[in-house]
Amino acid sequence: MLGRLFKRQIQPSVVYTSSGYVDSLGRVGRAFQANWSGTYVDTNTALGVPAIYRGVTLIADAIGALGLHSYRNGRLVTPTPKLLERPNPQETRMETISAMAASLILDGNYIAVLGPSNANGLPDFFYPVAIDRVHVTRKMDR
Repeated sequence: MLGRLFKRQIQPSVVYTSSGYVDSLGRVGRAFQANWSGTYVDTNTALGVPAIYRGVTLIADAIGALGLHSYRNGRLVTPTPKLLERPNPQETRMETISAMAASLILDGNYIAVLGPSNANGLPDFFYPVAIDRVHVTRKMDR
């Protein structure tokens, strides 16, 4: 009888919500797609929180400030390809790379359309595309 008294047996109780479940041990599971936090939350409303906005900006700008170099067979390619010097002709390199990093942080993806090819068959620039403008569909089981 004392063994049963001192032996700790945890029977987790599970609470199901519209966004998943939480058991008494604090484990969280996402079994459902819907999420209801009492208010609508998306990227724009999340960026309305100053700490989130500043955190995303800080990380994205730090990545945008890093230098980009091209290597082929372990050797530095000179001159640096135009695609790395100014990826988007309408923005500076830092603005483009920062926007790319911010999109990866917030959406988990970055999408761009490659510009026309140069004499080497490689693009000199690309144009970013908004994530909400892209839709993936299947055609003929592919």
